[in-house]
Amino acid sequence: MKSAPKCAQLPNDTTYEIAFAGRSNAGKSTLINTLCQRSDLTKTSGTPGKTREINLFSVETKVPPSVRLIDLPGYGYAKVGKQMKKIWQKELSDYLLYRENLKILVLIMDARHPLTDLDQTLMDMIGKRSLRQILVFNKADKLNQSEKYHVNKLMEEVVYHWPNCTAILHSSTKKIGTKELESLICASVQQSFEQDELYNSGGS
Repeated sequence: MKSAPKCAQLPNDTTYEIAFAGRSNAGKSTLINTLCQRSDLTKTSGTPGKTREINLFSVETKVPPSVRLIDLPGYGYAKVGKQMKKIWQKELSDYLLYRENLKILVLIMDARHPLTDLDQTLMDMIGKRSLRQILVFNKADKLNQSEKYHVNKLMEEVVYHWPNCTAILHSSTKKIGTKELESLICASVQQSFEQDELYNSGGS
């Protein structure tokens, strides 16, 4: 649809937004392409931090609500100046804390290096709003059996400490968990829509 450097430039409508966030090396762009069965929807690069704006993608839906995907700038060690990092941080925080359209955050982490301080900061932001979070422990194909066991235990702990979270192992390369992730996103959208409809109709 468009790329927006600032939250103020995002559409003023009621379309539900599913936001994808993650560190600059977590495989976010590849995951979005895998979900959408497109190789070129979002640009992937060997240089982390290439996404520098909020990118919006429309989604065709057969039933309400209307939905779009949001590709947020990667955070972490992107090779940009301190001033640009401050700008990104502010826009990312504003989006996560105040954007009414945001209904679901899909947080992508490298399963070998999950739950960094930055990851948990984003989770806490969304937790304040009680919005649904799907935590994707990505690049699962790179884990050995021992590492996979420890990651599974960590996923259980995360869901316990952040009640609105669902955690899933995923690999774009091996298509591990892709169908499950798609189902999770669709179910979360429908649950949010039903809750909003109940609230708007005056239900409890």
